[in-house]
Amino acid sequence: AKGTLQPVNKRDVFASEDARVLKVNFDNGEHVREGEVLAVLESDQLKQQLNEASGDLSKATKQLDAARDLLNRAERSDKVSEIERSRAQSDFDTQKVVVKNLAERIKILEEREAKLEIKSPITGRIITWDVKKLLDKRPVGVGQVLMTVAADDTDYEAELYMPERRVKHVVEYRNKILTKEPGKDLQVSFILMTDPGIAHSGEVLDIHGG
Repeated sequence: AKGTLQPVNKRDVFASEDARVLKVNFDNGEHVREGEVLAVLESDQLKQQLNEASGDLSKATKQLDAARDLLNRAERSDKVSEIERSRAQSDFDTQKVVVKNLAERIKILEEREAKLEIKSPITGRIITWDVKKLLDKRPVGVGQVLMTVAADDTDYEAELYMPERRVKHVVEYRNKILTKEPGKDLQVSFILMTDPGIAHSGEVLDIHGG
């Protein structure tokens, strides 16, 4: 029968920005540890925003230093009026807020930049097929699923698609088991076409239409 085999405990890994994939460190089936870097992205837009914010902060810091010097001179001089002193204090306070806001913006941008290193949320195995071929040097969009990691200790669910006439006898036999031993379900074994040398065992959870 055609079907799908999916891990119960798995985590999708997403792109945090519109970006370009610089490097993919792992491929399908490879084992990864929690926190390990799976891929590295690059965002030209984010890089430009960081450069602009850094330039603005440098300029604002110089203006803050100048405003501080002016305020210090105003506070030491007997020839400066109270109005001029208040104006110097106001200019200094305003420039302090500008510098603080720019520093906070750079911190946020740097945190976004750090997330361009895509790290594994759990320890397990990559189950996305041909992930290097799929992603390497390709553009990706924010929120796009880059790959999926299946946990080491996860169970798997096999979902099979077959016509009712082919599964009718299975339904009848399963109903007998459920009637005879409530709480115990039909035990099954199956072989994957991609791995024909190994028989897997499991238990029926549900039969749609059954």
